[in-house]
Amino acid sequence: MKTFLATSIAKIKQSADAAYVWALAHKVAVTVIAVIVIGGGYYAIKHATTASAQTRYVLATATKGTVITSVSGTGQVSASNQVAITSKMSGQLIAVPVVAGQTVKAGQLIAEVDPTTAAYELESARISYDTLVTVKPADVNTAKESVSSAQENLDASYVSARTALINAMTSMTSVLTSTAALYTPSGYLSDQLYSRSPQGQQLHNTAEQSYYAAQTALDSFTSKERTLSASSANSDVESLLASGYSASIAVVQAANDAGDAIAYNRNDEKINGKDTTIADKAYTTATSNVSSANSVVSSISNAKNSISSAKRSLTDANTNVTTVVAGADVNSVRAQTLALRQKQQAYADYFTRAPFDGVLATVDAHVGDTAGASTQIATIITKNKIAKISLNEVDAAKVKIGDKATLTFDAIDGLTITGTIAQMDLIGTVTQGVVSYTVTIAFDTDDDRIKPGMTVSADIVTDIQQDVLTVPTAALHTSGNTTYVETLPGVATSTETSTTGITSLVAPTQIPVSIGLSGDDTTEILSGLTEGDVIVARTIAGTTAKTAATKTPSLLGGGTGAGATRAVGGNAGFGRGG
Repeated sequence: MKTFLATSIAKIKQSADAAYVWALAHKVAVTVIAVIVIGGGYYAIKHATTASAQTRYVLATATKGTVITSVSGTGQVSASNQVAITSKMSGQLIAVPVVAGQTVKAGQLIAEVDPTTAAYELESARISYDTLVTVKPADVNTAKESVSSAQENLDASYVSARTALINAMTSMTSVLTSTAALYTPSGYLSDQLYSRSPQGQQLHNTAEQSYYAAQTALDSFTSKERTLSASSANSDVESLLASGYSASIAVVQAANDAGDAIAYNRNDEKINGKDTTIADKAYTTATSNVSSANSVVSSISNAKNSISSAKRSLTDANTNVTTVVAGADVNSVRAQTLALRQKQQAYADYFTRAPFDGVLATVDAHVGDTAGASTQIATIITKNKIAKISLNEVDAAKVKIGDKATLTFDAIDGLTITGTIAQMDLIGTVTQGVVSYTVTIAFDTDDDRIKPGMTVSADIVTDIQQDVLTVPTAALHTSGNTTYVETLPGVATSTETSTTGITSLVAPTQIPVSIGLSGDDTTEILSGLTEGDVIVARTIAGTTAKTAATKTPSLLGGGTGAGATRAVGGNAGFGRGG
C-alpha cells in the first residue's frame, strides 16, 4: 500500500510539474483562456441576474376633459400703471364715446372703426353655419318623399318581373316546341334525313344534348313559376328570376346548336348539288328560335337589373333621410364653427375697448380720423398694478390682447393671482440675435405685498378646448406624417395606474389618430379613439434583457425588434504543445 501511495503521489507531482512547465511555455495562451473563462463566468452571472428584467407599460384611459395651451414668460412688476390703448384695425373712426378723465370699466367701448365689411362677412358666416346645422322640415319631408317614391318604384319592378316571368315561360316553351319539331321523323334533323358524316353527326348529337338540357331547365323553371302567386314574397320573385335566366340561356344554346347542325348539313347539300329548300326553311326556323330565346334573356336581365337599381335607390333614399335628420357631420360643423369664430373675432377687433378698469388719461383720436392698426386711441391709468413680461417671437405670435394669465412671484411664496393681457409691443427688441416682445399684463386683483420691481412669472392661456376627448401628450408618437398611440391587445380596462406599469406577452399595437389642440400635459383626439379606450401612456424598458421579442407593428410597414441574445461559451482545455 505504501508503495502504491508513493507511486501515485509521484505521478501527480510529475503531472503538476509538467502542467507548470507547459503554462510557463504558453503564457499568452494561458492568459487568453483565463480571460475567456472569467468573462464567460461574469456574463453568465450578469445574464442570470438581469435576464428577468422585462419591458413594462404604464396605462392610461382616453377621457373627456379640457385641453389648455399656454406660453410662459418672466418679467417685473412695473412702477408705471399707464397703458396705451391702440386700434387693432385700419379704417375711419365712426365713434369715440369717451373723454379724457373719464372712469371706464373693463370692456367699455373706447372707439369704433367702421366695421361694415366685417359685419357683412360675419353675417355670411352665420348664415353658412345656420344652414349647416339647421335641419329644415321641408328638407326632411323631401327626403322622406324620395323614400316613398323609391319604394313605389321597387314594388313596380317586382310586379313587372312577375309579368316578365310569365311571358318568358310562354316564349321559352314555344321556342323549345319549335326546336323539338326539327328532331321528329319528318323534321330536318331527324335521324332519317340528317347527314351521316362524322362532323355532321357530332353537331347533330351536340344539338340534341343541348335540347334535352334546355328542356330540363325549362321544366324546373316552369314548376317553380307555377307556385308563384300574388302573396309570394319578393325574395321568391328574385329566386325565380335567377332560375328563369338560367333556363333562358339553356334555350338559347339549344336553338343555336340546332341552327349550327342545320347550317352544316345545308352546306353539304349545296356542295353536292342537292335541293336546299327544306334546309333553308329549317334554318329560318332555327334562326327565329334563336332571336326569340335571346329576347327572353334580355327581358329577364332587364327585370333583374330593374329590381337591383330600385333597391339601390331605396337604400340611398333611406341613407339620405338619416343624413338629413342627423344634420352635418362633426368635422364639418367644427370647421364651420371655427370659420364663424374667426369672423366674430375679426368683427370684434373693429371695436377698441378698455382692457381693464381705470381712468382715461388722454383721448387722442376723434370721429372722422383714419386709424391704422397701431394708432394710439387713448391712454388708461389702472388702479391696479401691472407687469411687463418678455416673450420670444414664437410665443408672442400666439398671444393676443384680452388673453388671461396666471401670475406668481418669486418673493411671495404661495401667492397666485390672475391677470389680463392689456398691451403688446408691435415691434420686437433684438438682443444678441434673439427677438423678444414685451407684453403688459394688468392684475385682476391687487395685493399690498406686491411691490414694483418684483420678479413675476406668467402663464398665459392662448387656447382652450373643453369637453373633448383627451390622452396624455406623452402617449403620442409619430412616424413620418402619421401620429399614433399604442394599445396592448387584450387589455380592456386601465387596472394598473401606478408608475410601475404592467408586463405583456405581446408587443403593443399602433393605432393611428388625428389630433387637435395639444397642451403641455394632454392632447385633444379628433379621431381614432373613443372614450374609455386604454392606451400605453409610458413604456419602461427592461435594463438588459435581450431575449427575442416580437416585432412591433409599424405604420410604415417596417419595424425593429430586439434580436435573440447569443450565448457565449465553449470548452477550454490545456493541451501539450510541441
